[in-house]
Amino acid sequence: MGRENGESMSKRARMKQVFKVMPLLLAYMAWCSWFNYFSGDPYNAFVETMVECPMPVPDANGTCPTGSEYRKGLVTGGGTCVPVPRHDPDWSLSDKCADKPLVIKKSTDLNGMNQWVGAGLSLSAVFLGGATIDSIGRRPVMLMALYINVVVKALLFASCFMPWNYFVATLFAQNAIVIMSLSPQTPAMNSMVGDLSRGDEALRGECYAWMEIVNHIADVVAFLAGYPVLALHLGNYQGFWFILMSVALIAAVVFTCVLKETKPERQAVDSESGDDSTGAETEESGVTCCSAVATSCGAFTSAVRDPYLGQFLVIWALVSLACQGSQGLAQQYAQTALHVSQENASLCRALWHVTLTVGSALSAPLIRRFGAVYTMALGLGLISAAWAICGFGPLIDVEEVQVFCFWVVALGFGGVAYGMVTPCFNTILTGRVSSDLMGKIFAASIIVNTLVGLSASPLWPWVLFDPFVKGLRTTLMWLVSAAIFFVMLVWLVILEICQEGRKPMISEYDETGSEAGSVATNPEAMYGVSIE
Repeated sequence: MGRENGESMSKRARMKQVFKVMPLLLAYMAWCSWFNYFSGDPYNAFVETMVECPMPVPDANGTCPTGSEYRKGLVTGGGTCVPVPRHDPDWSLSDKCADKPLVIKKSTDLNGMNQWVGAGLSLSAVFLGGATIDSIGRRPVMLMALYINVVVKALLFASCFMPWNYFVATLFAQNAIVIMSLSPQTPAMNSMVGDLSRGDEALRGECYAWMEIVNHIADVVAFLAGYPVLALHLGNYQGFWFILMSVALIAAVVFTCVLKETKPERQAVDSESGDDSTGAETEESGVTCCSAVATSCGAFTSAVRDPYLGQFLVIWALVSLACQGSQGLAQQYAQTALHVSQENASLCRALWHVTLTVGSALSAPLIRRFGAVYTMALGLGLISAAWAICGFGPLIDVEEVQVFCFWVVALGFGGVAYGMVTPCFNTILTGRVSSDLMGKIFAASIIVNTLVGLSASPLWPWVLFDPFVKGLRTTLMWLVSAAIFFVMLVWLVILEICQEGRKPMISEYDETGSEAGSVATNPEAMYGVSIE
């Protein structure tokens, strides 16, 4: 579809076009988002139920930690700490440990280490996935993620019967597997959007916006569906994981039958020669691990060498780090600092994704009017202000104010702001590369995100978040994230101002010495990768 036709389409017609060109992709993304997030909160609760510790003892004032209550002895006059009932808001979250802050801190540290190790291992999947997406197609990568999900749920089911040491080892194994499978999944879906909307920047932006909208709607439905599970305050999750394992297997079979490949077919030079074309296709499909890694490394190094693209990938990595670091601990923050029950605390994630949906819906018209870069800058400024307000909330020693700052300002307005940011990133990135290189450049983005996350993500669960403290120290993670957003906003604006009126610096990568017009017109010069 031509650019002129795309720009003249009405908003309603463009929306219809989005659902016309990628209904199966939207269905796939909706299912994956729903399934992963539906099991997310129960997974955290499951880990908490497995935490063990000795029964706490009262201090000199007869005070017991949250999760237990003081009970005075009838004979000796002394007292002991006894666990509170499961349906009490101060329940410790584990029948094996009656100290709620300790349970949350231990499970948070475990999950933080788990994700850190898994992120490191996922780099290999990203290196291979980027080249695989552009060689054998998007569909195999997306289907592999579904089948891996079945294996992961089977491991979680088996871990219910294991002692603590084996349980921890199983968690590390399943998390590494799922992260390695999901790392190339997102670049594959983004590349599929680029395939279906190539040549129309406005339609591409609309597609990414609707991808985010559908994603967040599915997330909200998943969180609401998980609320009754958490409200049961289960002490054993064997049945839960067995059911999810069976459902995951059914979904994998269904999408194997209906999901279609969208990677553009290369025209055969000798189309009338059946033997020659068949041999060429067979030779092209034989992508070795070494060549895949070399190709992805070439795309990564060339991407970071580009003055604009390299800095933009670092900006996005730091933005993602700041958001995921604090928002990922929002549920634990609500349970400890605001004394919210397990099931009610899970609603913060549902609210977050509702507001992300609103922000994604706002992003498309804003991108058309102001451009993706300045829309992204606006979103960063708003979320920086919202999270800073939440961070300074404890300065006002009124519980209602702190609750308002968390639920309305940080999750409400902050979620709308961040929902505007993500479609802008995808629109900016895909606008600078050709279809043959989309998978590699999205893989390069994942690599940068992973490297940044490996170096700094443990700061949030291990240093910035502390359930044992009071006052402004409890919101330190929000303040740090707000500061990062603001610095990235300034960096992005300066980068865009410096870039205006200049073509991408591609000619220095052109081995032939010919002048390169743009990334899209001369991708080989930019990335040093042959697309013949």
